[in-house]
Amino acid sequence: MTRPDEGGRFTAMLRSAGFFPQHLPLTRIVEPLDSDLLDQAVDRLVEGGGPGFDVLLLTSKRAVAPVVLRLEARGLRAPFRLPGLEVWVVGEATGRAAREAGLSPDRVPREFLAEGLLLEAPTWRVLEGARILFPRAEEGGDLLPDGLSEAGAVVTLTTAYRTLPNPERAGELVERVRAGTIDAIPLTAGSAARALAGAWSTKGAGGRMSPTWPRGVPIVAIGPATQGECAALGLPVSAMANPHSLEGVVEALRDVLAERQGPEARQPPS
Repeated sequence: MTRPDEGGRFTAMLRSAGFFPQHLPLTRIVEPLDSDLLDQAVDRLVEGGGPGFDVLLLTSKRAVAPVVLRLEARGLRAPFRLPGLEVWVVGEATGRAAREAGLSPDRVPREFLAEGLLLEAPTWRVLEGARILFPRAEEGGDLLPDGLSEAGAVVTLTTAYRTLPNPERAGELVERVRAGTIDAIPLTAGSAARALAGAWSTKGAGGRMSPTWPRGVPIVAIGPATQGECAALGLPVSAMANPHSLEGVVEALRDVLAERQGPEARQPPS
């Protein structure tokens, strides 16, 4: 497991599928260096009207808590009622986290991708002039904000959290891959792919270098963005989750390992 697993949901899913998850998170989540912009943006959310926002866009469950904490600091309590504000989410996990925190999603694209939201958003509302607050990771990509801006929306980006590499865990994972004690690796974010590639290309114990990823250790990517990051870094992806969710990752792991072990491995665990 290459991601922090707050709540243990992914761990439970892997165990239910018959896997033995090994916890080696390649990244860690930390507070932003400067949260003033997020504080100011949440003030605008609470004020509503005038300089406020029409849409709160959430693409990661890790962006939910920073927003909720600031809403509560301003005297609001879940379920949050912000007149005139729509909550858009990308992904099942983000939608679940938002719902549990009291920010019930108004819109979720059928395809859990930025591309899916860009395709469906014009059917949800007129984007020209729409004021969208997008709290996200500091290192977030440009596809979604650029696409919404090109459609005429006014997108306010704020940093809700930072994702930093965890080199100690990445190094440990690399050594275990080299030792043959890891059977497969799911990658659910580009940041994890970057951490893994960085550790893999660095000399390990005994000055060894491993320029080629071992074919016997399949990598499963959660979606096209993570798969593209792997391709750019030279990490071969054996399968991509479909749907692009943790459930899809588990199913892809099952399929790709079954292909290596024979037809009998395709049977679900009893």
